[in-house]
Amino acid sequence: MRCSGNDWSQTEMRDNLEQHLMRPNADLDIQDYRFCVVYINGKYWGIHSLVTQQGDEYYQDKYGVAADSLDEIYNDGIVLSGDDAAYTSMIGLLNAGVQNDAAFAQLATQMDVRNYTDYIQMEMFCSNTSWGHNIGCWRAKNDTARFRWEPFDLDRGFYMANSGGMDMAFFTSINGASYSNPPWATLWMRKMLQNENYKKEFYTRFADHLYVTFNPVTINKRIDQYAGRIRAEIPYHVARWAGTISSYGNGLPSVAFWENEVVQLRAYAGARPAHLYDNLNTYFGLSGTSVLQLNVSRLPAGTIRIHDIRVPDYLWSGKYFKNVPIHLTAEPKIGFNFIRWEKNETLDIQLIAPGAVWKYHDSGNDPGSAWRLPGFDDASWSSGNAQLGYGDGDEATVLSYGNDANNKTITSYFRKKFNIADPAGISGLHLQMVIDDGAVVYLNGTVVASYNMPSGNAGFTTLAASAISGAAESAWLAFDLPPAGLLAGENTIAVEVHQAQANSSDVSFDLQLAAQGGSTAVVVGVDPGIDLTLGDAGTRYTAIFESNGACVLPDTIFSDLILTAACSPYLAQGDVTLKPNVHLIVEPGVEIRFPEAADFWIMGKIDVKGTQNAPCKITANAAAGAEKWGGMLFWYPSGAGNLNYLTLDKASAGKQRIYFPAAISVFHGTVNMDHLTATTVFDNPIVGRFSNL
Repeated sequence: MRCSGNDWSQTEMRDNLEQHLMRPNADLDIQDYRFCVVYINGKYWGIHSLVTQQGDEYYQDKYGVAADSLDEIYNDGIVLSGDDAAYTSMIGLLNAGVQNDAAFAQLATQMDVRNYTDYIQMEMFCSNTSWGHNIGCWRAKNDTARFRWEPFDLDRGFYMANSGGMDMAFFTSINGASYSNPPWATLWMRKMLQNENYKKEFYTRFADHLYVTFNPVTINKRIDQYAGRIRAEIPYHVARWAGTISSYGNGLPSVAFWENEVVQLRAYAGARPAHLYDNLNTYFGLSGTSVLQLNVSRLPAGTIRIHDIRVPDYLWSGKYFKNVPIHLTAEPKIGFNFIRWEKNETLDIQLIAPGAVWKYHDSGNDPGSAWRLPGFDDASWSSGNAQLGYGDGDEATVLSYGNDANNKTITSYFRKKFNIADPAGISGLHLQMVIDDGAVVYLNGTVVASYNMPSGNAGFTTLAASAISGAAESAWLAFDLPPAGLLAGENTIAVEVHQAQANSSDVSFDLQLAAQGGSTAVVVGVDPGIDLTLGDAGTRYTAIFESNGACVLPDTIFSDLILTAACSPYLAQGDVTLKPNVHLIVEPGVEIRFPEAADFWIMGKIDVKGTQNAPCKITANAAAGAEKWGGMLFWYPSGAGNLNYLTLDKASAGKQRIYFPAAISVFHGTVNMDHLTATTVFDNPIVGRFSNL
């Protein structure tokens, strides 16, 4: 049971977020979690997390390794289980040097190199300041087992103050502090990176994670998901702990404070990649980055992997190192075939250059809301080249903060116009900013980007979520924007920059904007796998898929639907969800085939209308390699389900088996079954709770 450790006074979810940051793109032995509310002797103690703890029981449950058959080592050789013979041997190999491939291959028989690489890259991305005294590894005691690493105690990571540091120099230091990065902890990185092949593997794997796993789009979705799980409980938690003082930090003072702390997580997610791209580029002597866009011709038709990491959404855009080999694999979904790869050069058209002239308002009065609109008359505003600001000495234009150094103007305002002849030819916008402390960006009056700002509408006196310091003050923050808000002809970018404190020592603003056009697509391959490297120009690769003629069941059924015998069999591509208040009719003779372990979630109303002469069937898709599927999971269905002359074949249970332990699991629902047949069922056939069956 954890109260979020050092994060108790901030978000209540930092460690959980970082533990799961690499899922599903890395195989790490993380601590799983579940938010809960704790009462002690009937008294409310607020939000905590139930977490799994690495150790004997963890590895026995996860891998079937008996408690007396494993070695577990903590920090600098402290034995928690087993003995240190294999650990000492591994350290010996490292100290002897693994520059040559034969020595490195020997090391790889004693440690899981990919596991360690993912582990250390996660620690680096998170800037976990307590890494150096919270390191664990383990192995099963047998001749072929290898050491794997244990992520834990990450509640001191993901802080904006560290977004511009804790990089390659920190994790390869030979004289780091004992609590953060002592020499014994950095030994693996220092020695392994002396091997040229591993060096390439390391920065390629990091580039993959920065492109997908650590992409702000990926992380912000996870932040929103986690925050959403506890948001409704936060007011009660605040009421319980506001005003409490502790050595781990003070209790949350307000819901607004918590929301601002969540915003700072998003700010870190936006700032951290830019620093790591620069740091890795310098450390490994690479050639800089270029924009790589990946797309599919039809969203439900297939996916793309970059090396072994699946891209989660399309159109996907991010940076990748130039001249570093990339392998893409197109994977058709059930019901589709891969046809070809197409390539476009994405042409960056500079719309606003760094150091450009901006109109600005720094007079210390509130301009209202009209200032952000295209038609606003800014003739009375001042003009000046970026960088605009004060306090750092690198400004091209110095802004005024008013007459009181202890009560400075909180918000400064900026406007600039640019022209687009044909918005239809623009596939996206790439915006970069230097911001200290927070900002909101408007395109033609609509918010398109926000950085380090609290939720809700920003006003003249709204403070930024946190103070920015160090390298983050001068870092270029990147935002990929859709082109939907562009107008033919004149367009307006408007930016408001907010201070985190009224006595802040400095403020900074610069912005550059590029439009992404595209050349005519050319076919570059017909094999699913393709090898490439990036040059200076941004590039888009599109995987073209076509239907193979099968009837595909939608993964989410949003509107009433009838499945007909003429189109049977229907093929599911994965889990299928029937949304509330939606009616699904399955006509006589219809067969539905699910892939391995896929579940059929039923929150609406389903009528399976099989007959004695034309029964219906739901089974595993053997042609797709499925041996069994999950089950029919009725979860608060909005209408009574009717299953007539239905055969369930090769069903098992829901992936969340606590709630769904059967081929048909009903929770708070009514299901009428007439001539139901369950054959080759791998779990309970039917379980209902709070239901009428």
